[in-house]
Amino acid sequence: MTRPKRKSRRWLWFLAAALILVAVGGAYYYQTTVQSTVKTTTTLKTAKVKKADITLTASGTAKLIPATDIDLSFKSGGRLAELLVKEGDQAQAGQPLARLDDTDARAQIAKSQIDLAIAETKLAGLTAINPLDVAVAQADLEKVAVSLRKAQEAYNVVAWRSDVGMLPQSATLEQASLDFQKAKATYELKVAGPSATDVRGAQLQVDLAKAALANAHTTLDNLTLKAPVAGTISALKVAAGEQVGTSPVMTLIDLSKALVEIVVDETELSKVAAGHPVEVAFDALPNQTFQGTIVRVSPTVILVSNVSSLFSVAELKQPAPVLKVGMSGSAKITAASVKQVLTVPVEAVREIAPGQYAVFVVDDATQQLTLRPVEIGLKGTTLVEIKSGLQLGETVSTGTVATQ
Repeated sequence: MTRPKRKSRRWLWFLAAALILVAVGGAYYYQTTVQSTVKTTTTLKTAKVKKADITLTASGTAKLIPATDIDLSFKSGGRLAELLVKEGDQAQAGQPLARLDDTDARAQIAKSQIDLAIAETKLAGLTAINPLDVAVAQADLEKVAVSLRKAQEAYNVVAWRSDVGMLPQSATLEQASLDFQKAKATYELKVAGPSATDVRGAQLQVDLAKAALANAHTTLDNLTLKAPVAGTISALKVAAGEQVGTSPVMTLIDLSKALVEIVVDETELSKVAAGHPVEVAFDALPNQTFQGTIVRVSPTVILVSNVSSLFSVAELKQPAPVLKVGMSGSAKITAASVKQVLTVPVEAVREIAPGQYAVFVVDDATQQLTLRPVEIGLKGTTLVEIKSGLQLGETVSTGTVATQ
């Protein structure tokens, strides 16, 4: 009775081993054949040619800047006597903004005016012939001429002596002769007027006095700080009564134009040019956007925080009074834009040669692919404009995707 039991047990072991082999073989077949077939099965990805808008943009940071930013300072130091404006005031070109103590400057002007008057009086005295002076000189000449004649007559009486011959002139005659020569020279000078040398010397003194007076006026004028252009007073750095030097005492900014400085990454360089429209949003005004146009672009790329950046400036079309210099935000530059043109996804376009492009057109019935040349236009982030080569509604391949 024991032997049949041993046989039945051995048969059960053989059956279990066979089932295990079948299971292992099935698993191997599934992994090597069925799964391999699934992994190599692909599905064609397609898209329709459709009409859409394409906009090429660049994004960057924005900061409101003044049209003009000028630091103002005096040409010389001194005590600030008057501060005529306060921060935020509007100033016109040429308007006085502040004055230094001008006591010494005004005293110098008064002295220069007196010096000029004296020099001009002296020059006038040299250049004009005074008839009264001529008459006096003539009377003096006639008087000494009479004295000389009398002295000569007295000398002639005793001029010859038989024992000694001709006597020397007397002292009276010599003095009369000298007085006559002097009176004659004076008379001739009065009649002829001053010499050219004297006139030139007097004119030089007048010119020097005028130059000194002009310099004194310039010194006085420099003690008044004036606005070089129209603008808004900003950043006052002094108060009346303080001693100041030649360092800036205030800043004048021009807010007649709302300018925005825009900074973009250098990779966006091709999208930034004068004339491109921009849209600016400021952090302080999240619900408003401002339209503008780029007016200038920096010729160089600058490294900012280890990032190569391109700077440009845009002018806002309709600035609002709420905008303040220094406000920051973001800007979007529109480099190019087309409306309702034929488009395909960028993945569908293949460059078959430099400047030459093609797409695979899919036959909707047979799913056959045909390579067709196309002319492209604007290339956006996701879509490409098709100018020729495709019709609206045609199907193009954008690639393949594996299915599980």
